[in-house]
Amino acid sequence: MIMSDNKTEYSYYIKVKNESARKRLGFPFAFWWKTESSEAAATARLAVSMLDAGFEPTDFAKPVRVNSPAVNELPPEGSFDTTFCQKYELGGEDGKTFMLIPGTPATDAHDEKTEECADDAGTEESGTDTSDNDECQDCEVSVATLPFPQRVLHIFTYAATDKKYLHHATRAQRRHITVLEMEQENSYIQNLLMVLRKSEQVEKLDNATLFRLTEAIKTVFSVTQNHQPWEFENFVTAWLNAEHPDRGLLVKEWQKGNRVSRITRTASGANAGGGNLTDRGEGFIHDQTSLARDVATGVLARSMDVDIYDLHPAHAKRVDEIVAENKPPFSVFRDKFIAMSGGLDYSRAIVVASVKEAPIGIEVIPAHVTEYLNKVLTETDHANPDPEIVDIACGRSSAPMPQRVKEEGKQDDEEKPQPSGAMADEPATPETMEPDTTEHHQDAQPLDAQSQVDAAYQKKRAELHEARKNIPPKNLVDVGKQLAVARGEYVEGIGDSNDPKWVHNDHSASNQGETADDKDAHMEVLPTQLTYEQLLTIAALQGLCANPSYSGVVDEIPEFAVRIASDVKRIQEK
Repeated sequence: MIMSDNKTEYSYYIKVKNESARKRLGFPFAFWWKTESSEAAATARLAVSMLDAGFEPTDFAKPVRVNSPAVNELPPEGSFDTTFCQKYELGGEDGKTFMLIPGTPATDAHDEKTEECADDAGTEESGTDTSDNDECQDCEVSVATLPFPQRVLHIFTYAATDKKYLHHATRAQRRHITVLEMEQENSYIQNLLMVLRKSEQVEKLDNATLFRLTEAIKTVFSVTQNHQPWEFENFVTAWLNAEHPDRGLLVKEWQKGNRVSRITRTASGANAGGGNLTDRGEGFIHDQTSLARDVATGVLARSMDVDIYDLHPAHAKRVDEIVAENKPPFSVFRDKFIAMSGGLDYSRAIVVASVKEAPIGIEVIPAHVTEYLNKVLTETDHANPDPEIVDIACGRSSAPMPQRVKEEGKQDDEEKPQPSGAMADEPATPETMEPDTTEHHQDAQPLDAQSQVDAAYQKKRAELHEARKNIPPKNLVDVGKQLAVARGEYVEGIGDSNDPKWVHNDHSASNQGETADDKDAHMEVLPTQLTYEQLLTIAALQGLCANPSYSGVVDEIPEFAVRIASDVKRIQEK
């Protein structure tokens, strides 16, 4: 932009604001003119000239631009003149043309009178001469008395350098702030002032709080870059609405690019996260409600394949029903994610996949859910989740969930030789290394017990998944009868005593005297006679007996197995 080629002459008529100021200053009007490239530059120069002449801008009303006077008594260009309006007044057809006041003789000795009148204008009520102004160039005024835009800019510019200027402003500082306020080319300052002027809440802040706000703004928004007004507005609104302890966290989140509107906390007071960019898309408001829907989608995905990014209307309806029912496993997993620090940061893909692939029945012991989530929530790029995780969540892959425990296991294996090195000074064991190695492995096994249980359980679950494809569903029967049949007992209504499929157990010749009823009690049931849920119960019993770590005590295994079988059956029927 070429500024010097298109300069215009600007003339301003400045009225003293009120009667009190008129009495104190000794004149009612002032005049100023200058040739500048723009009106913004002219008004900025006017404010500086006013300060240079020893006057405060707060004593005057807004300058009014008028026609340039065509007289020979114009004051020097750029000089804030207080005597010109003693001989000329506004008039003419447009009311903006200076006319000689009737009865006032014109004179060419303007310079002499200007100097004389300037001395009078600089005299205060106390009789102080303007020469005192030269000795008081560093006189300070209270920042609280400055107009709001200048107050903001002063604190923004000078308070961080010296806390003294949080409450006091020198004449030089005020001159600079006035020019800064008028710089229309400075989009950073103009956009910021436009936002702050609209906020009554900001205007009511004390200097200390306003200083903290301006420091937060400078931390988030670099002064060397351009920022849009809506960016300033969103941050200022979020900062003002945040609790005092959360404002620092808010600034850090915005620095990282997470344009959060508030800091969400867990029940324990930890930062729940959220606001970061995830696979849900930019601008998506992710909160506990949307998290609950993701968990419910994971529960639904156990029984059917779903497109997690574009749910079918029927699937979406079922997700809403799961949320409304608020029953395990949904309620347990949802509560765990909500209570987890940073639980709102994770992508939809890993939330759905982790719930979908969780061992059936693990929600019975919530502590196991916590351990499980700590292993599978390995995601770092929440906006671009691992494609394998997405495939697992959508049902396009049968691969198990990647777990953090695998890497830890490798580290443990690598560290195992270290203890033997540490004991190098002890006598070596001759040729009994094989038995000792076996014992050492057995001692170390409890360290990986949970991972072994998980692996075995996942294997059983995969086998069960393959087996149930070939088993036709049958009518549900009483759970007690299921367990009785699983033990090989005869159950009325399920087995037929005359059916050749029921085989007698003739253990000795003394058993020949048993009655038919006694023999029926020893009959065994063949696998073809079992219902679908009975087979599920047996499979669950086998898995739990092989991996008793999933139950607190042995007596809980049957009940746990029945619940697992019931859950699997219920999920399939949906």
